Amino acid sequence: MSLRRQHWILALELLALAPVMASAGSAHAAATALGVRPARPADDSSHGESRWAEEWQVLAFEPAGRGFASITFVAGPIPRIAVEAHAGSEKVAVGVMLPYGLVPHRGPGVTIVNRPDDAPQQASSISYTGGRYVVDLTTPVRGHLTITVQRPGVTVGPWRLGREPIVKGGPPTYVPGSMRWSVPVAVGTASGWLENDGHRITLDNWRAYHDHTWGHFRRASSSWTHWDFAVATAQGEAWILNGLEPTDGRYHALPNDRRWQGVLIHATRSRVDTCQARITRHGWEAMHLSWDYWLPSSVRARCGTTTLTVQPAWKPWRLGGLSDAILGNSPLAGGNGWIEHAVPPVPTS
Repeated sequence: MSLRRQHWILALELLALAPVMASAGSAHAAATALGVRPARPADDSSHGESRWAEEWQVLAFEPAGRGFASITFVAGPIPRIAVEAHAGSEKVAVGVMLPYGLVPHRGPGVTIVNRPDDAPQQASSISYTGGRYVVDLTTPVRGHLTITVQRPGVTVGPWRLGREPIVKGGPPTYVPGSMRWSVPVAVGTASGWLENDGHRITLDNWRAYHDHTWGHFRRASSSWTHWDFAVATAQGEAWILNGLEPTDGRYHALPNDRRWQGVLIHATRSRVDTCQARITRHGWEAMHLSWDYWLPSSVRARCGTTTLTVQPAWKPWRLGGLSDAILGNSPLAGGNGWIEHAVPPVPTS
């Protein structure tokens, strides 16, 4: 396989792959400090603890690199739906916070509703139905997507984070922070449509990715810092990187690669390999939003002699995404991937 012929938006060196990557279907041979096992549909179920962070994400990429879609459902601490999609001259980009929108959902997935005055509730959801994941959107974007699973990924964690405060009307008490992450769709396809304000984007067998993140942490707290996520797709396969820097509960503005903990995943239609990666980030740039936030211009993950390097296409980073963290996100150059870097806001604990 020539990754260059696949026009991947990254630099890859695939040398001695087997010794450094372990199958997710085997024992916990890789990333044992975090714990890794095959993902199951049940891992996509809501944990219903609205005080903590919980999110579902769907990413899709037009195979020729001419379009992408990003859909995020946030259950807590404040329910939110964010949708962004580009294809040719068409663009859909809307986000809405729905503070009372989280409602019970049966089975894997989540439902968030808008409750307009003097009108029926508008429900949006992601569900697991008939072996597929289905996204239905009514607000802030109308749409319907069906995601076909070609290869599930892994469930990773827990990351052991710094302490998290719980405030109940008096001095706060603290609990140990933790995070888990599951990838029910590492390799898949997405078909359907998204529409807003007269703009419509049709997805026809786009490459698809889906994950779910939850735990006893908040994106607005300083139990963690400098979170890196990336997914890069080719025909029938994907490389996925996810990890962050746990803290001792104190705010750390500057990055430290040695503190970073995370995994590098290679998924094909026939297998999933994963390892606990070491990371090197270069080209740090400060972006000022009443405080200097540092974002890298290049992220390199290494497992033995296997190396993945990813870079954002949008420079400087575009800041956006979730409202309770500083999140830089961007497609990868060429359109067949996505990269994010997140940091908590100015000290909260």
